[in-house]
Amino acid sequence: MKVELVPHNPAWAGLADAESRRWLAVLGEGAVVHHIGSTAIAGIMAKPVIDLMPVVPDVALVDERGVVGLGYEWRGEFGIAGRRFCTRNAVGGERLFNVHIFGVGSPEVSRHLAFRDYLRAFRNEALEYERVKLAAAALCPDDVLAYNEAKSGWLKGCEQRALLWTK
Repeated sequence: MKVELVPHNPAWAGLADAESRRWLAVLGEGAVVHHIGSTAIAGIMAKPVIDLMPVVPDVALVDERGVVGLGYEWRGEFGIAGRRFCTRNAVGGERLFNVHIFGVGSPEVSRHLAFRDYLRAFRNEALEYERVKLAAAALCPDDVLAYNEAKSGWLKGCEQRALLWTK
C-alpha cells in the first residue's frame, strides 16, 4: 500500500463523527467511539484514512456479521491481542477507515487516547511527529508497513511522554 500524506482536512472530524454513529448503532449499549490517529490532530499532515477506536464492555461479543454489514472487512486481532481490527475501503479500493475495537480497561485504549491528547496539547510534539512521518514516507513511499516501522522508535518515545503526562 502506497504512503500518501496530505494536509489536515477539517472535514475529517465530521466524517469520524458520522461513522462513529454508524458503529454505535451496531455495537449497542455501553460502547463509546473515539477518533484517533493523525486525522484527529489538527494542523498536521496525515494519511487520508480515519482511525476510529470503539471501546466496548466485552470485545469478545463484537459480532463479525454486524461489522461486515457496515461494509467493513473483518481482520480479527491483526497483531494486537485483544483487539478486533476492521477496515473499510471505497469502491475504487482506497482505504477510508481503520477501526480498532478494544474492551473497556484495555491498556491500548489509554495509550491511544494519551497519544492523541498529548499531540493536541503540545503543538511542538505534533509538528515533530509530522516531520517524522514525512521522513518515513520519503524513505518508504510504497510500503506502509515499512513506513510504520520507520516511525516506530519516535512513536514509542512520544507514547511514553504522553502516558507520563496523563498521570
